[in-house]
Amino acid sequence: MVAKRDVGSLSDLTKDEWLDFTELIKKIEATYKKSFGATMFNWTCLMNNAYKNDPPNPHVHWHLLPRYKKAVTFKGIDFGDNEFGSHYARKIDRAVPDEVFSEIVKVIKKFSRQYRTKKA
Repeated sequence: MVAKRDVGSLSDLTKDEWLDFTELIKKIEATYKKSFGATMFNWTCLMNNAYKNDPPNPHVHWHLLPRYKKAVTFKGIDFGDNEFGSHYARKIDRAVPDEVFSEIVKVIKKFSRQYRTKKA
């Protein structure tokens, strides 16, 4: 996230942090659209686990799940989004081989480079 401090609630974000996060969302979504043809995105901000501890220690963080209307084939593996247009399963029972995962990361990094900005 953009915040350089611990943020315990969405309402604690400053206006500048929200604006920075909005720009980051645009860059991330563009990267996934260009790298693997993502159709849309599910963003979640779930902090439930923070309240399993006593005292709780919540911090704002985000989860991104790119969604795909059409299956993507990469390195001989078909990645289909069988629940496109619906809520997604919380657990996916398919492991991706480490070498394929590394290649996925390389592709995402390649496309993300064009959206990097210099920060002071």
